[in-house]
Amino acid sequence: MIAILGVVTINTTFSFVDNDIIGIDWDYEDTEVFKVSSGLYPLNARGINQKNYPAGAGNNLVWQIRNQDLTDENVYAEIVHQDGQYYLKAISPGNIIITCSNEKGNVFRSMNAIIYQDGVVVINKEQKASQRNIDQTLYHGEFDLVNGEKQRSTFKINVRAVPDSEQSKIRLTSCTDNIKVDLSTNTVEIIAPGFASFTIGCGEGSLATPGTYSFEIVENGVNVYTYNDLLACTNNSETGEIVVLQTSFESLQNMYEVNDNGKPVLEKGEPILINKDVQLFGNYDFKKQTFDFENEICEIPTTYNSRFIKQWNEQIASSDPSQRLSEMIKVGLMVQKDFYGNGYTINMHNLTFPTAKSAQTDEAGNDAGLYELGLNDIFRGPRPFYSLGNPDNTPLVTAHGQDNVGMYLVGNDITLNDIKVKNCDFGRLMVNLEYVGTVVETYGNNITIKNSELSNGKHVVRSFSSMNLRIENSILSNARNFLILTGSNDYISTEDMKNEYTFLQTNGTSEKTTINNYMQSSINMEDTRGDMTLNYYLLGSYTDKELMRKSLMSIQNAFNDPKLLEGKIGGSMTIDDCMFSQSGIASIGIDTMFNGSFLYNGTPSVVNFLMMMLDSVKS
Repeated sequence: MIAILGVVTINTTFSFVDNDIIGIDWDYEDTEVFKVSSGLYPLNARGINQKNYPAGAGNNLVWQIRNQDLTDENVYAEIVHQDGQYYLKAISPGNIIITCSNEKGNVFRSMNAIIYQDGVVVINKEQKASQRNIDQTLYHGEFDLVNGEKQRSTFKINVRAVPDSEQSKIRLTSCTDNIKVDLSTNTVEIIAPGFASFTIGCGEGSLATPGTYSFEIVENGVNVYTYNDLLACTNNSETGEIVVLQTSFESLQNMYEVNDNGKPVLEKGEPILINKDVQLFGNYDFKKQTFDFENEICEIPTTYNSRFIKQWNEQIASSDPSQRLSEMIKVGLMVQKDFYGNGYTINMHNLTFPTAKSAQTDEAGNDAGLYELGLNDIFRGPRPFYSLGNPDNTPLVTAHGQDNVGMYLVGNDITLNDIKVKNCDFGRLMVNLEYVGTVVETYGNNITIKNSELSNGKHVVRSFSSMNLRIENSILSNARNFLILTGSNDYISTEDMKNEYTFLQTNGTSEKTTINNYMQSSINMEDTRGDMTLNYYLLGSYTDKELMRKSLMSIQNAFNDPKLLEGKIGGSMTIDDCMFSQSGIASIGIDTMFNGSFLYNGTPSVVNFLMMMLDSVKS
């Protein structure tokens, strides 16, 4: 009633969050070699900060050996920390995984390390791995896209013998039947799916221990090296393709040097590359300084209840068609088949993040770092699905439903594995996530999300009417509202509710009838049925508080009859071994359709009367 009858002023307090580093930079290959030595090998890396935002506490870099217990008899190496510097001490021949991470452990990078005595053969894929994969299996698709057509995949390798004198002796010593290895061109050709492995040595009597490279070939999987490859397997494919990522996709600011306006700095007409290991998410015209997302994203009809939207559009059809609300949801990537991320990142910042810098300042008068929707921004969330008052003109109440989506998993039996998906980089203010939409949404049965890091959205994961969703061994972080929002798109309309209920009226009498009959608008002031009962409450016209309470409860109980839902399950979810961090409201929200008599048929009528008075005052 305060919201309806008065004007409420809200003072916004800016709540800043500590940033983590967004990555780790180093010069190590996927596999490095270290000779057994009494000396120490220095380990060097640096944390990458989000542009203009230094990292907070817990982001100093630390090093560890992931797959070795120092209590074991065979200790191959150990990490030594002295005088602020980390070192590797190579103790005995063997294979280890060396990881550098921030102290929190939520940002890391790993390499395979071979500790050798006399010599070794080291094999690396020419296309560097993400070095951030949680799943230790490396995946490769059966096919590459060449001019938009699928053909059997090939990839290049680098082979090095240590010491250099052994290089001329290298030879293929074994190979699984589903691949072909040509050392004259250092090319691996894919023949068939399944586990694949090959070993390269230098012959009998060589100082160099043979090296082995193993990976999994994904049946019907398509390797994605470019943004247009990604579109071909998702948005531009009618049924979708199985995606096997072979690179990361980043924002302009994380790939190129940009100015204060977020535009790439050009040197002799060319952008200045600051990260050569990633691709740009989006097709960017450097001359026009624009993306082409309007022609690349998908639009789908909302799966949420759009009854109010239809009613609103009918209401303003003749008076102001420009205020129409869309029932379409924008989707950055439409995924219909399995998706193997190999630890790579998809950052949709330039699609989702608002482009207008707000002039608002914090309590100290400094730039608050706040952004708002620009004229040409595409992700214009959050989407209103119900509004009390004009949704575009400061409504008194607005309820949001389904939002725009970064990655939409639609279909059954889909697995999303080992990927970092984020809708944006958002600075230090969670309020900047207001407009950017949901990071990952599922719509189908038996969908699995595992070994992944999903972050930075209005919601991080939204799942409505999806049975048997599993989220395993993953990190979900930085949601404006909920890290996980779940519910059902199904609902029971009051028009279809034929059950009769006993309603207690404010004059003490009872009436047994259907909701549809009882909640009709009042005929006159003597009528004490549903509409007038609610009006009495809102206007404070009642004298018997207990009778008023029971009258309201009889209406509420009818609207929420649990018997109508017996045996009906709208969705199910299992969350196993996951980490949650930074939610604006709560980690998990369970939502349903908005309910109540006013949404049903505009009762209590006194609210409509007050709204008409408010509109006349505004005009």
